[in-house]
Amino acid sequence: LYDPSADDEDEAWVQRQRHGHTTDAILSCPSCFATLCVDCQQHALYHTQYRAMLTMNCEVKTDQVMHSEVTRPAQQRQPRQQRKRRNPDEEPASGATQQQQAGAEVEVLHAVCCAVCDTQVGAQDDDEVVHFFHVLASES
Repeated sequence: LYDPSADDEDEAWVQRQRHGHTTDAILSCPSCFATLCVDCQQHALYHTQYRAMLTMNCEVKTDQVMHSEVTRPAQQRQPRQQRKRRNPDEEPASGATQQQQAGAEVEVLHAVCCAVCDTQVGAQDDDEVVHFFHVLASES
């Protein structure tokens, strides 16, 4: 029943799976504890959120669309032509929308769910980067 070398064998298997990569955390589903990602990067501001390109046991639900408002830094908020204007009374360019003037863009995301229990664990953006926000993170 007890195998004293089992832990060493398991550790060697994990290292082979990770191919020597270092990661900020190993992510698991909060409902069924299935491993979702072994190579991710922690968000700089929101420490419970992670992003990754390579996942496992995840299913992207292309029929479930979410929208996220993305804001840009203040310097980038105005189109280049508006920044060059000398007269502040001058009207903005006709092609600029109110959202562009305010510096907000809407990003389309698709829900990412655990393939084992179908719990939503994050979202995938247009660049196919998965943003995990509902996961259990463990030290690597």
